[in-house]
Amino acid sequence: MAKRYLVLDVETPNRRNDRICAISAIQIVDWVIAEKLFFLVNPEAEYEQFNIDLHGITEKTTVNAKTFPEIWQILEGRFNASVIVAHNAPFDIRVIESCCVAYGLDFIRPQYVDTVQLSRVALPELSHHRLNDVCEAWSIPLDHHDAESDCSACAEIFLRCAMNGMDLPSFVRQYKESSGRWKAKNANSDQTSVNGRTASDFGSKIERAQSQPQWKSVSSGMGYIFMGTVFYVFGLIVLFGSWFWGIALCAFSIWSFYKGSNKVNLNKIKTTPKWVVVLAVIALLLACAAHSPSTSDTSAASSTPAASMTETE
Repeated sequence: MAKRYLVLDVETPNRRNDRICAISAIQIVDWVIAEKLFFLVNPEAEYEQFNIDLHGITEKTTVNAKTFPEIWQILEGRFNASVIVAHNAPFDIRVIESCCVAYGLDFIRPQYVDTVQLSRVALPELSHHRLNDVCEAWSIPLDHHDAESDCSACAEIFLRCAMNGMDLPSFVRQYKESSGRWKAKNANSDQTSVNGRTASDFGSKIERAQSQPQWKSVSSGMGYIFMGTVFYVFGLIVLFGSWFWGIALCAFSIWSFYKGSNKVNLNKIKTTPKWVVVLAVIALLLACAAHSPSTSDTSAASSTPAASMTETE
């Protein structure tokens, strides 16, 4: 049976990433490019300026374009019959899945190969493995965030890795989404692989998270958490002497906890955890207790008799 891969790149109109305004696809059969497709898509949703600045597509650009259900009729067969290839593949696949859900269309979760992972092995000397970084290293032409250009560059990276003898089956993952979080499970084992964070900034944070080796993020995160622990304890002690500096130290420690937790948990959506709020409330309550008027009055009252006894003596 012929080996079929479908290289994909999508562009989105807004931060929700549940609509597509452009999609490019390249069909590779037996390591030969067999077909190239590109579609502007009417997302039937509002555009945000950040996205417009990123890819240059506006509402006027797509007002007369086909909608996603029309495009999906063309792509669905190719999608289901192929292993998907993309740079930060979980992002592109999830956007397509979200579009299918929004329009009530069938979606079969595919197997995929992420060229971020391939480029890490092929170019270990790079500090980052974003699409533009890899293209610069290999002198691959790229008009970044243009769907056609991104897709062509991704296909070139994929084919170069294949021609260099990389063991591509070991990079195949089965796309799986659970509880709104993106996960990837090795199709040949039970090993779970984290491939990205939420696309709150339209994919660039996902690229940065993936381009950094996971052990570096974890060790850096643990450093932040340790520093936060030390400063929080010290801040609670200082609170009883200085309200201002105690609160300042506690605030810095809570920021360190938050920063560290996001570096350790690369696959979690970046929102303020409940326990951060709890730590802040504890610090504020202790500050109020330590410097409440009743405490000051009690201290003053207890010191007055002692002073009077001293004068009497």
